[in-house]
Amino acid sequence: MHPRKKKKLILAVFGSAALLCAAAIALASGPGKTEVSDVIEMKNPIYQEHQRSIVSFTHKKHAEDYGISCGECHHDDKGQPLDLKMGDPVQSCAACHSIPGERPKGKDAPRLSKQERLAYHAEAIHENCISCHREVNQKTGDRTRTPVMCNQCHAR
Repeated sequence: MHPRKKKKLILAVFGSAALLCAAAIALASGPGKTEVSDVIEMKNPIYQEHQRSIVSFTHKKHAEDYGISCGECHHDDKGQPLDLKMGDPVQSCAACHSIPGERPKGKDAPRLSKQERLAYHAEAIHENCISCHREVNQKTGDRTRTPVMCNQCHAR
């Protein structure tokens, strides 16, 4: 065999092997899969400045230890749970709950529907987390089992 043809054959074999390895890795991790950290800092770029300390959310503990399904937190535009598995791609909360901070409050604040209120990022996050925490505390009869007060999640 001519040396130039031999070199092309070797390159083709190694190139094909590399492509097969890459395809196997991609299939093993699944299409569109994303890496999920054990602990997620709830830091969001929609805020120029955070008013309180950043919450560290223990994703792994909620999903694995507590057995909470992905759809308990990740929902569609109608608030219905998404059928997700660990590592599936998800949008940031701020993709839909895009107004930074909490809704206006006080006697002169406009009355907002639930949908309008949940457009505010902090309102949506607090509604999702605190309502679940309160439910757990009520079911267990232990009011201190899960955090429901500001400084319990937003450590100083």
